[in-house]
Parts: sequence; structure tokens; C-alpha cells
Amino acid sequence: AAAARQQAEVHAGEDLELLDSVAAGWIELGQPQRGLALLDGWAQRHQPLAVADRMVLARNLNRAHREPELPQAIAQLRADSTLPAADRETLSAWELDSTLRRADALAEKRSYAQALDLIAALEKQRPQEQRLLDEKADILMASGERERALAIRRELLQQHPDDAQLRLDLARALHKAGRDAQAVAGVRELLEQTP
Repeated sequence: AAAARQQAEVHAGEDLELLDSVAAGWIELGQPQRGLALLDGWAQRHQPLAVADRMVLARNLNRAHREPELPQAIAQLRADSTLPAADRETLSAWELDSTLRRADALAEKRSYAQALDLIAALEKQRPQEQRLLDEKADILMASGERERALAIRRELLQQHPDDAQLRLDLARALHKAGRDAQAVAGVRELLEQTP
């Protein structure tokens, strides 16, 4: 696979669309530095960059899970008045991805308060964002704030009563909180509803 990527890299030349595909391939192969270096080299040779070109670079930062570079790129792109509305929506999706990854990293270090602060900052803009609330519930549960975590899980399920994954997530949270009877009841209810 690496040999094929090397050949593709040569054939891509200065075509950014092709380089984007090659960079994505390197990232998938676990060599994000190589993919990003390929794009960085192109960018240095083609200054000043158009907004569309900068979006390609930011997309690959997201693919490679590169923080803090991605949040910086997002902020710079958002400041550009020529950025199309569709691209602003894409930036919002990448911002969510980045926030969740950074919160996960903080939670793994047991820096729960910092992780929750990071989520709270984005939650002000997106109070109903399911992935954000899901992450918040996980962090609260890990930090020992079980009641707050369960409240979020119940609220999410109330908003999406037909979501089997949310029902399982609540059952898992109940189990972690030592409420096995409620957890088992929730799983039974889900199995009864499953065709």
C-alpha cells in the first residue's frame, strides 16, 4: 500500500485534488506526517492560498486529528468574509470533532474539569448537540458525578426514544452507577421492542 501511495504522490504533481487523496491515504496508513508534509509543501509553493485550498488543508488536519493546528485553522477560515455558508457548516462539524477529541484526551488524563469546560464552551452554541451531550455524560460518569451523567442520558433518550444505542448507553450508565436492576430492565425493554 505504501508503494502505491508513493507512486500516486509522484503522479499527482501539483494537482491539489489528487494530492488531497494521496494525503488522505497516508493518514489512513498511519503516516499523517507524510500526508500533511505533502500538502504543506504544495501550500508553500502556491501562496497566497484560496479559501477552497485552505479548506483542503484543514480537512486533512481533521483527518489526522491534529490539535491545536485544526482549531487555529478553523478560526482563521471563519475570519474570512469570503467563506461560503456551506464551508462554515463544514467547519462547525470539524470543530465538534476536534472538541470531542480534545475532551477525550483530557478525560484520559483525569483532567475532568478541563474536559467539561471545553465541552461547555461549545455547548453554549449547540445545546442540543447529541455527540457533545454524550461525551459530557461519559466524562461526568468517569469523574464520579453519576447522577448528572444519568440525567443527561435520560434526557437524550427522552428526545430520541426510538434510538436503540441511546437506550443501551443509559443501561450501561445505570450499571456503572450500581443500578443493575434498572439496567437489566432497560435492556429487556429494548429487546422486546426489537423486531
